Amino acid sequence: GGWGRKPGALCILRMSAQAVCAKSTFPLGEGSSMTELLAGRRVLVVEDEMMVLLNIESMLADLGCETISVAATVESALALVDAERFDCAMLDVNLGGQTSYPIADVLVARSIPFVFSTGYDDHRIPVRFGDKGVLKKPYGDEELAIALVQMMSAATPVPANVAK
Repeated sequence: GGWGRKPGALCILRMSAQAVCAKSTFPLGEGSSMTELLAGRRVLVVEDEMMVLLNIESMLADLGCETISVAATVESALALVDAERFDCAMLDVNLGGQTSYPIADVLVARSIPFVFSTGYDDHRIPVRFGDKGVLKKPYGDEELAIALVQMMSAATPVPANVAK
């Protein structure tokens, strides 16, 4: 689905996690390893459903992500991946009738960990992405946090904002 996009229109929303006023997702003490694992990370979120996107942004801010960059189309996501450095990504499988697989191919080539999300029960992820996590929509905060932590634990890259 989409949210009122016109053909050829591009919407990129970039937010500093500090600018997001988000509810606390985890009670004090719980989830500290989650916030440590995601603290300071730069995340690409590719999602074309605004309500889902807002929930993801809130959760990522709660988990301490430094920057959340958003794209709603394959083209805009590929442009962001070419222009910026990311520590990880979340990819909605279906983006207005296109799949996010071209984005996933680029992320794999650049060793950027990612997780898919989909609202379709029968959607099969290609074998080449068999090791990637898949969140089934609708998912809650806890499922999202677990998927992100598993993804980052397996990869544990140096944050994109740290000089190498």
